Amino acid sequence: MTSCKRNIRNVLAVIVAVVGIVVCIYSIAHHIELKTNGSTDFFCNINDKFSCDTVVMTKYSEIFGIPLGVFGVGFFLSMLALAGMSVRTKNEESNKKWIHTYAVMSLIGCGVSIIYGAISKFIIGAMCPSCMTIYTLCAIQFLIVVLFCKTIPKPRSIKEFIKDVLFGGGVSTVLVVACILGFLAFFNSSSGEAQTPAQALKEDTAVEVAFSDKIESIQINKKDNKNPTNDFRSGDDNAKVQMIVFSDFQCAGCAKLYNFIKTDLNELKDKILVIYKNYPVDSHCNSKVRGKYHEYACEAAMMARCLGKEGLFWEYHDKLFENRTEINSENLSLWAKELGLNDMQIDSCRISKEIKEAINRDLVVADSLGISGSPVIYLNGRRFIGGKKYNLLKLEIERLLSEDQSSGEEKTESDTDKIARLIKTKKAVLLDVREDSEWEESHFKEAVHIPLGELLEKKNLKKLPTNKVIYIHCRSGMRAQKASDILYKQGFEVYPLKTDYNTVRDQLGLTEVR
Repeated sequence: MTSCKRNIRNVLAVIVAVVGIVVCIYSIAHHIELKTNGSTDFFCNINDKFSCDTVVMTKYSEIFGIPLGVFGVGFFLSMLALAGMSVRTKNEESNKKWIHTYAVMSLIGCGVSIIYGAISKFIIGAMCPSCMTIYTLCAIQFLIVVLFCKTIPKPRSIKEFIKDVLFGGGVSTVLVVACILGFLAFFNSSSGEAQTPAQALKEDTAVEVAFSDKIESIQINKKDNKNPTNDFRSGDDNAKVQMIVFSDFQCAGCAKLYNFIKTDLNELKDKILVIYKNYPVDSHCNSKVRGKYHEYACEAAMMARCLGKEGLFWEYHDKLFENRTEINSENLSLWAKELGLNDMQIDSCRISKEIKEAINRDLVVADSLGISGSPVIYLNGRRFIGGKKYNLLKLEIERLLSEDQSSGEEKTESDTDKIARLIKTKKAVLLDVREDSEWEESHFKEAVHIPLGELLEKKNLKKLPTNKVIYIHCRSGMRAQKASDILYKQGFEVYPLKTDYNTVRDQLGLTEVR
């Protein structure tokens, strides 16, 4: 009977550990996406009180910049190893060190869960569902120890118990450290700009595809840089280079852009004009936002505009981005007071109709431009579509500044002309993902053909260069988007042509073969 209970104990321990590893990996994926994009649509965002995004946005979600989920994977992996060794070890004497360590680790897991649960409840004011699942699994592990305590061999002395735990704990520590190092190695290799396909492009080609067509100028109100209903600007109003930024003070990506402008563009700050426009990803003022994302983004936007009355917009702007993870109503007031506002002024800021209308005007402009997130950059009327490759943005700014002002207005090349030129000069690749029968009926001489269903085959992936931009087309544009998603995950620089076959033919002027 004791042997049967011991087997049940070990099986339960293994199952709980495996589930814990899966949940922690999910939390790591969520953490990375949130820090990258500023918001997520993960199903763990349920409402105001149960929101993974809200919890992960705080400083408590990391230790030395490493997501807690990484430590969680190491913890559950060590618990799996301990349970596994207990299953394999038949000798009761040798088995003790694994079981004793498991018991101590389960107690530690429960203690840490209680601490972080209390932080979420009483300090953050929101609970993370995936974290709650991990807390529950830790509690189950401790419950296993309690329920099956009679099957746990008793140590002969405290000294022996400590010795057993230190031995098993050493194995657990090695696994946790291995997880941390593995995460750091993977993160650095996958996120470093030097490793992305765009870095292999020649600079001129990379910059060309990083910007959209020029649009009609976006309206900017330059009448008064201290009026909270106007656009706040930094730099020379008559600067040759004008950069409009749609941003959100709680957005991680916006904070990265802020750091880029502050550091990489610092020497150019007097030669360019930076215009700040609001696009808070917050349902309190942005009707396009569904779900719980940046709870205080709208309030922060209002306070920043209000500080602009005193000529303090940019000081408050910097304060917000430098303390992005600490933004809440209390701190917004505290930082405003530090810059000289009193309680009456702060209360007035929060209810100002004119400021709300100003933010709404920015949102209307953003909607007309098809903006659905932040940050978004327009450089002299051309949208920057290079993602986080801000080195390309700087190259274009430097190019614009170096142009001879007396040369007159240059003829602007359209997107379609640019794509056609890149394909015809073989600086870019045109990929046709239609079926064989469609290809045989008609295709473009300049295209490479790989059906969508065969795209992930190794022999086909080898046909595609990693040092060139790939434009994808199909019959209607739908398969091109799917193919783009697939190849993007494989590390290719891809852009789907979201139009039908005939439009691609007519607009790009390619050679059709029938």
